[in-house]
Amino acid sequence: MSMDLFPTFAAIGRCTVPKNLKLDGVDLSHRSQKARRYPKRTLFWERGTGVEMRNFSRRLLAVRDGNWKLVRGRAENPLELYDLHSDPAERHNLASAQPEIVKSFASCV
Repeated sequence: MSMDLFPTFAAIGRCTVPKNLKLDGVDLSHRSQKARRYPKRTLFWERGTGVEMRNFSRRLLAVRDGNWKLVRGRAENPLELYDLHSDPAERHNLASAQPEIVKSFASCV
């Protein structure tokens, strides 16, 4: 995530970041590509341009928590839910089969 760039580059450059500076990102400099162990956190995405960003019903939103990813596309489209562990290509929408998980994400999108 781009929010991880600042804390990671600061650590690589041995820069001191003030402790009272609240950062959304985390320092990933000490994590190897083989380990791929990242801190658990809920991630959010928002996409749209111009009019789409001002008109909430036209924005594209997504939230990921663990293996689950919920996507809210255009207002006329249903919510989409994917299990990224078993379906990394996001081909099988599980929203109707997993209503409780969709409900748990409802306040996020």
